[in-house]
This record gives sequence, C-alpha cells and structure tokens, in this order.
Amino acid sequence: MPKGVYERRFNSYSHCRSSDLIAAFWARIDRVNGPIHPVCGQCWMYLGNPSQRYGHFKDVFAHRFVWELVNGPIPEGMLVLHECDNGKCVNPGHLFLGTPQDNMDDKMSKGRQGDSGTKTPPHGSLNGRAKLTEEIVTQIRELKRSGWTVKEIIAHLSIDVAEGTVRSAISGKTWRTI
Repeated sequence: MPKGVYERRFNSYSHCRSSDLIAAFWARIDRVNGPIHPVCGQCWMYLGNPSQRYGHFKDVFAHRFVWELVNGPIPEGMLVLHECDNGKCVNPGHLFLGTPQDNMDDKMSKGRQGDSGTKTPPHGSLNGRAKLTEEIVTQIRELKRSGWTVKEIIAHLSIDVAEGTVRSAISGKTWRTI
C-alpha cells in the first residue's frame, strides 16, 4: 500500500515533532461555531486560509490531513468527501472515502452540479457554501428595517462575513427563500 499524504509530505518536517504538527493543526479548528448540518451535526471549521473553499494545512487539504490522522492513509485513487458539503469542515464524522465517480454522484444527488441545469443547489443553511443561517438573515433584515447600518449589524451580531454578504441577504439577491 502506498504511503499516505501525511507520511509523504510531513516526514520531511524534521524541525517539527509529529505531536507538534498535530497540535498546530488542532489549534486551527473551531469545534463550536461552525454550521450545524441537519443530518450529520456540528461542522468543525478549519480556520486557516479563510478566503479559500477548502482548508489547507501545510501543503495538504485539511480534511485529507484529518482523515489520515484519524483513519490512516487514503488508498490510491480515493477522495475524501464531505457528507455536510462544507469544504472547511474537518469533523471526522462528516468525512467518507469515495471514488471520483462517487464524488460526482454525490454532487448530482445533492444538486451541486452547477451549470448542468438539471437541479438547483440546496437553499439556505443546507448549502455547504452558506455563510449565514436563516435565523441570522431574519435578524439582519429586522435590524436593517430598524435603521441599522451594515457595519453596525455585523458588529452587533458578531458575524465574520463581508459587508457584501450582508447586503446581498438584505436585498434578497441571496436568501430569497426567506
């Protein structure tokens, strides 16, 4: 069996003991404030590189790193997929192995195939890319109707999103189903 990603890429970090590397990884995980998926539960969010769809730790996707940490090497040709469809989630209970075809089938069954036009993506917090929840969007809109500015709303609700995300929710460009 070929060596796993962890073994191939991290054995060269002679300046870090393995336990130091693992501790550095877990220090970047928020197990409390991530979205809650209705089927599999609380997402554990990787906090590094916030502008990217998937978390990266050193030179590996964070979800692949945690898979190998918990389950051992990823077999050749296999992918680590997210039950929750949240690319930054590293909760081992949300991850499963699959082939590239399994990944495509999963994407199609959940309506995440993009431009194919056969299905629409999941709405609201069921969408793995959602930055807000239905409850927060409702609060945002109520505060805006009361005269609050977007900056004031973000600060008041302690949400870590761009002003444009809030403006789109207010205008109905996003979150049209609420």
